[in-house]
Amino acid sequence: MTCTANSDMKPSDLPVVQYLNQRITFDLLATLQDGFSQFKTLETQYSDSSTASSSVEGGIGSKNVFALLGISLGGKISESDEDSQQEVTKEQLVHTPSSLFAKLRDQLKSMNLVNEISESGDLNEIYAGYFVEFEATLHRAQVIEALGALESLIPLMGAFTQDSNSPSGKGRNSRRSNKSAENSLSKQVETFRNALEGGGSQDLIAKVGDKNFILTVKDDCFTDPTMNDVLDGEFRVFGKVTRVVRHDSESINLLRKAPLAKFSQGDESLGSAVDELDKMNFDGGVSGTTIAGPTLQVIPIAIFA
Repeated sequence: MTCTANSDMKPSDLPVVQYLNQRITFDLLATLQDGFSQFKTLETQYSDSSTASSSVEGGIGSKNVFALLGISLGGKISESDEDSQQEVTKEQLVHTPSSLFAKLRDQLKSMNLVNEISESGDLNEIYAGYFVEFEATLHRAQVIEALGALESLIPLMGAFTQDSNSPSGKGRNSRRSNKSAENSLSKQVETFRNALEGGGSQDLIAKVGDKNFILTVKDDCFTDPTMNDVLDGEFRVFGKVTRVVRHDSESINLLRKAPLAKFSQGDESLGSAVDELDKMNFDGGVSGTTIAGPTLQVIPIAIFA
């Protein structure tokens, strides 16, 4: 096999993918290609009439796994004739999910369906349903970072509140009481954090210049489930817009998936709890529980370097 240089190719055309929604990638490619051929065959014929053949099927599974796929988007057939034998070989290309995404991205760009957003660009020509691509620094929402840190600190806080100087009987009762309170608080924090990360998805904040975009990501689409590989790093995001907020008088609520967000107005007690979350000071992530416009809400298809 020989490789020829493509002078028009840019480094971003060879993506190193850290996040990929394979279902969306496969669906879009199947739509553009009018379906996949999901098999490959290898057949060899000899003059003594003995025939060896094998067939390997490569389907699209339900799991979001980065693996080799026997999916043909094109193939080649090579034949060799000799006096003593005849060999017929049928070959098909084997793709990885990342290479399929690169093909999808290239095809959508060639059709002028991808809108590049720069740091200084405005959002007046961007609408819901558009494909977009932009460079961004990725962060978690500060409220999620704080809840995660608090959840990990609760057992340590309980250890310091034990009354080791109490008489043995009272000491045991005190420890049981502290443990019960610790478990209750831990459960409350876990429940609230799970509400923010409900359904196996959560929000990441993409900083693009002076704007903050919201990326609703699925946990199982990352190569690293902890997401540490993408946090605070500069990456390119390719996705589809689901909401556009053009004015700074509007915003998107990061707590919109949590029941507590419904009480931010009209209920003084629970509304004050939301206000306190919005004012909290925590080292890490993007502060506040709302992202003011101009901003975008995006379903990312891929995050790559």
